[in-house]
Amino acid sequence: MRRPTAAAALPMRACADCAIALRQDEIAISRRLIGRGITQFWCIGCLARRLAVPPSVIRRKIEEYRAMGCALFPMKQED
Repeated sequence: MRRPTAAAALPMRACADCAIALRQDEIAISRRLIGRGITQFWCIGCLARRLAVPPSVIRRKIEEYRAMGCALFPMKQED
């Protein structure tokens, strides 16, 4: 049985703190760093504040997880 990937269509989500519309990577990194079963998600800026790290650390972790092949972070397609 295949696990669903993060590329599946999800309803529009908003940051739990600032209410900005979230991208798929922001939802995925929230799940990866906080827990897969969470129901609230955060933008990179708010997540960085919650974890007391610079936003660049969150962005770097997204790329690390993508390079590892994590199912939450599908590879970006070339245009």
